[in-house]
Amino acid sequence: MRSRIKIVLLVTLSLMILNFSAIAREAIVLTDNGPDVTVSSGETLTIYGTTGANHITISGDADVELLNFPGINTITIAGDSSNFTVSRSGAMVTFETTDGSDGAGDTGGMGGTVLKIPATATLQTVEFNNGYVVLCIEDGNVMLDGQIISTTPAAIEALESVPPEIVQILPLGVDTISIAWLPVSSPDFSEFTYEVHVDTADNFLPSQSTLKQEIAGELQAEVPGLSADTTFYAVIVAKPRGESGEIFIGENYKQVTTLDEPFEFSEDVPLINQEESGLVNPDVSGDDYIFDDTGSQVLPETGSIIVGEDSEGGYLKKVESVVDTGDGIVVQTSQGILSEAVTSGRISGSIKLFDPEKAAVAYQADRATSEQREKKVESQTDVESQTDVESQTDKGITFIKHSTDEDGFSVSKISWKERLLKVEERISPNFVPSENPGYRSVRLLKDAANEVSMETSIEFEPEMDIDLDWHTQDDGEGVPGDDATIIDNGEILLIGTLKADISARYQFDGAYQWGTAENPNEEILLERRGITAFTVDGVSVYQDILLTIKSRAWASASTAVDITTSTFTDTEIQLGTRYNEVADIWEPVATVNVEDSLVAAVNEAGSVVGEVAIVPTVELLFYRVGASKINLNATVSGNIAYSEDGILDGEFMPGGESMLDGESMAQFGSFDYYLGLDSDMNLAPWPIFEGQEQLFDGQIYSTTWPMFDLPQIEIGAVESGDTWALSAVVQDGNNNAFNQSSIEWEVVDPDGNRYSLAGGAYDGSPVAEFSPESERFEGVYTILLSGYGRLGQRNGELARLYTALEIDVDHDGTDPPILDDETVTNSLGMTFNFIPAGTFMMGSPEDEPGRESWEGPQHEVTLTQSFYMQTTEVTQGQWEAVMSNNPSCFVECGSDCPVECVSWDDVQSFITALNDISDRTYRLPTEAEWEYSARAGTTTAFANGHITVLSCSYEPNLSLMGWYCGNSEVTYSGCLNWSSWGGATCAGTHPVAQKTPNSWGLYDMHGNVYEFCQDWWGSFTSESVVDPNGASSSSSRVVRGGAWASSARYARSAERYYYSPDSWNNGIGFRLVLSSNLQ
Repeated sequence: MRSRIKIVLLVTLSLMILNFSAIAREAIVLTDNGPDVTVSSGETLTIYGTTGANHITISGDADVELLNFPGINTITIAGDSSNFTVSRSGAMVTFETTDGSDGAGDTGGMGGTVLKIPATATLQTVEFNNGYVVLCIEDGNVMLDGQIISTTPAAIEALESVPPEIVQILPLGVDTISIAWLPVSSPDFSEFTYEVHVDTADNFLPSQSTLKQEIAGELQAEVPGLSADTTFYAVIVAKPRGESGEIFIGENYKQVTTLDEPFEFSEDVPLINQEESGLVNPDVSGDDYIFDDTGSQVLPETGSIIVGEDSEGGYLKKVESVVDTGDGIVVQTSQGILSEAVTSGRISGSIKLFDPEKAAVAYQADRATSEQREKKVESQTDVESQTDVESQTDKGITFIKHSTDEDGFSVSKISWKERLLKVEERISPNFVPSENPGYRSVRLLKDAANEVSMETSIEFEPEMDIDLDWHTQDDGEGVPGDDATIIDNGEILLIGTLKADISARYQFDGAYQWGTAENPNEEILLERRGITAFTVDGVSVYQDILLTIKSRAWASASTAVDITTSTFTDTEIQLGTRYNEVADIWEPVATVNVEDSLVAAVNEAGSVVGEVAIVPTVELLFYRVGASKINLNATVSGNIAYSEDGILDGEFMPGGESMLDGESMAQFGSFDYYLGLDSDMNLAPWPIFEGQEQLFDGQIYSTTWPMFDLPQIEIGAVESGDTWALSAVVQDGNNNAFNQSSIEWEVVDPDGNRYSLAGGAYDGSPVAEFSPESERFEGVYTILLSGYGRLGQRNGELARLYTALEIDVDHDGTDPPILDDETVTNSLGMTFNFIPAGTFMMGSPEDEPGRESWEGPQHEVTLTQSFYMQTTEVTQGQWEAVMSNNPSCFVECGSDCPVECVSWDDVQSFITALNDISDRTYRLPTEAEWEYSARAGTTTAFANGHITVLSCSYEPNLSLMGWYCGNSEVTYSGCLNWSSWGGATCAGTHPVAQKTPNSWGLYDMHGNVYEFCQDWWGSFTSESVVDPNGASSSSSRVVRGGAWASSARYARSAERYYYSPDSWNNGIGFRLVLSSNLQ
C-alpha cells in the first residue's frame, strides 16, 4: 500500500533484547546521553535504542534495522512517503522504496530498503519530507492510516518477544524475599527456564554470582539466604531450555529491603492463625464467625487477634467472646489492630497493577508443546462465545478471560498459585471497543437530540510501593494492647505513567445544560484489583489494591453545536505520602511530569463549554479495611466558540459598525483548552497500627496547564505619501504558533467587493502595501488580514482568523474614473457583477489533490479588459422568457433552477435571440475569464479553501459553496438514482444562488451544472499569455465547474473538461458575460 497523505504513525514496536549470538550487521548502541544518530547514504546498520527519546535521521540509499526501541522515538527519512511501500513479514515491518535498484527513478534518491522496525507497544513517529506516517500493528493486522495493508504472511500469528516482568516483590523476613513475575512471550513459543538474579547494585549485569535460583514450571520464587536490613535489586532472565534460542533479560529491576529484625509478638495479646488452629469453614454473620466443630480445633482466647480467610478474602479480627454450641464454634469479633499482637514489625513491598488483558498475551504465548498450542486455539474459541474460560499452564499461573459478572461487566483474571497474587479487571458493558483499534468509547449522554461521547485509549499500570515499620512502647499503665505505637518508617507511594488519549464529542441541537462543574456526571469505566496473600515472619498478610477508572463530564452549549476535541497526555506520576519521623506527621509526596497535545475538529458551528475527565482512583486495603486512597483527576476543559455568522464586527472585530456587517467569514471566537491534574489522598492504616483514624487527608497535587489557545493578529499600518505600509502584528497562541505561510491579505472596496490585495502577491508575507491611487473608488476600504496557527494545519480554513483595518480614500481629479454601475441587472432578472481586469495563475499546481494532467502546466494569464459576469447560471425561467420553450431534463426542479440539456449550439441560438431584444451584447465567457472569476483572487482548489475529500463524501468547503454528488439529494419527480456512484437515490439540480457565493459575489461556480465556455478545447502552454481565447479549432468546447452528479474533485476551480458542441447533457448549462462598456 502506498502512503500519499499526511498521517500519524503509531508503531506497535517490540521490547526486543539483544541475542547473545554474534551480529552480522554493523551495530550502534545508543545511550541516554547520545540518543541521536544520522545514517549516511549507503550505510547498512543495526541500531539499538534506549528507553528515552531517540532521534534517527536516515539519509538516501541506507539500509537500517531498529531493535530494542522502548522509548518514544522520531525517525526522519530524507524522502517523500509517496516513494515508499510498507509491508510486514514475520516480526518485522519494512519501509522500502518503490524503486530499490540504485536510488534513481521516482524515489528521490532513496534507493534500497531503508527501514525495518519490530512491532512493539510504544509510540514511534516516522517523518518524511512531505509529512509523517503512523503505523499501527493491532490484532495481527498492519494498519496504515486506518487501512489494513498487505502483509507477508497475510495473517500474522507470531507474537513479539517481550521479556519477563516482575509484578510483585516482598520481604518475608530478615533473609528471605518473594518474587512473582509475568512470563516471557516469544514468537516461536519456546519453553523457558527462569533465572532469579539478585544483587545489592541497581541495573547490575546478571551473572553466575548474582544467580539465586533457576525455576522451571513456576512464575514465582522465594529467595532465602540474604542479609538482614539490606536493599536488594532483582531481575528475571528467561533462557530457552534447548541448546539455542534467544535469552531475555527483564527490563525492570525491582527493589526490596529485607527486615532488620524478626517480628516481636505481644505476650498479652496472642496472634492466632485460623488455619493453624484448626478453625475451618467460617460462616460469617455480621461480626460473628461460626467455625465447624471438628473436635481438633484450638479455641482462641478472648482478647486475642485472629487472622484468616473467609469467602470475602483475608480478615484481621479481635476475639470478643468464644462459645462452643456443640454444632459449631461461635467467635464474636471486632476489628483487630495488628500492632496489638505484633509489637514490632514491618510490612513492605511493591505490587504492580498490570493490565491482565495485555499480560495474557505473554501468558498465552508461553506454550511448550503443540498440544498446548491447540488448547490455546480452543480457549480462544470459547472466549469469543463469552463463556467462562480457564487455562492452566505449567508456569503456576491461571488465566480466566471474559467471564461476565452479575452487573454485565466483562471480567479477566490472572492468578498465581497459593494465592500469592491475583489481578482481576472488570470493564463496563458501556465502555465498548471502538472502530479505532486499541480504543474504547462510551456514550456519556444520549437522548433523542443531544449526545456527549468519549473515545479513549488508557494505559495505566501503577505500582504501589508500601513500607510500614513500627514498634510499640510501654505506656506504663500495664493495660494489655494499650501501649503507644511508634512509627519508625512509613511510605505509601503510587508510581506509574498515565497515558490517556481522550477524544470528546459534543453534539447538541440547541442550548443545553448537562451537569455542572460542581455536579458532573460520573460513570465507572473499568476496575482493576490486585489481591495478594503472603506470610511475613509467620504473620499472614492480606492486601488488596483497587484501581477504579471513572469518566467525569459536564457540558453547557449555548447554541446547536457539533465539536470534537482530542487530547493526549503522557504523565509520569509519583504520588502518595511519607512519614516524617522528626515532625511526627505524614507529608504528601507529589512528582508529576506531563507531556500533552491536542487536536480538534468542528463539524457544525456553535459554542460549548465543558470538561471531560479520566479519574483513576487507587485504594489500598489491609485485611479488607481501607488504609489509603489516592485520587488522580486528569481533566481536559475547554471554551470553544465557532460562528458562521457575520463576525467581522462586535466582539470579534475592532471598529464597531462596519460595511462588512453580515459578511460571512466563519472563525473561532474562542478556543481555550486546558489540561488539569490534581490528586488528593487520605491515609488511615489503623488495621496495622494504632493511631488517629485519619493520619493524612488532603490534596497532594494540583495544577493546570494551558494546552491551547488562539493566536492574536492585528494590522499595523504606516501612511507614507500615497501608500500605506501594512504589517501583520502576531502573538502566538499557547502551543499554537502562528503559521506565516497561511497569511492572506485582502481588500473590500466601498461597494462591498472583496478581492485579494495586489492579486495575492503579498500572501504568505508579514508585510504588504496598499496604494489608494490604484483603486477605482473613493470611500472606505477595509483591509483584511487572516491566517491560522497549528490548529489550521489540521483543519485548513476552519481555523482561519480575521482582523480588519479601515482606510478612507479621497481621490483628486487625476484619479481613475468611477463607473456608474458595479452591478447590472437586466429586464429578465439576470444580475451581472463587475470583474476587474487582472493577472492570475491559471490551471492547478502539481500537488493539488484530484488534479488532472490537462489542468497544467499552471501558467500566468493577464486579462486586460474588465467585464461583467452573470452572478448565477441561466435559469429555466430566463431561457423560457427568451426562447418560449424549456428543454431542461429536470423541469420539476422549477424556474429558478439552471437550464440544462442544452448544447453549445443551442446556447449560441439563445445568445443571438437575447442580443436581438437587448441594447447590450451578451456572450459566453472565455475559459480564462471563467476561471479568473471562479477563483476571485484565491489560489486554493475552491474559492473558500483547500480540498480535503475527492469523492462524494462530505467535503466541508465545497458543501458550503456548491451542489455535488455528496449533497445533491432532491425530492421532486424526475430525479435520478445516483447511489451506485456514491450519491443519493434521488438526485438532481437545485435552484441557483442557494449556496455561499465567492468573494466576487458569484454563485454556483462550483457544482450544480457544468458551464459552457466560448473556447475550443486545447492544451495549456507554460508561457505567460494575455487575453487567451483557447485553441484555434477542435471538435469539442470547454466546460467548467462540475455538476450535481460530480464528485468533489471535479468541482474545483481548475477542473476543465470538453463536450461536443452539438450534444447536450443533464449536467451542463451556462452563464453569460457582457462587456464592461455598458453603452
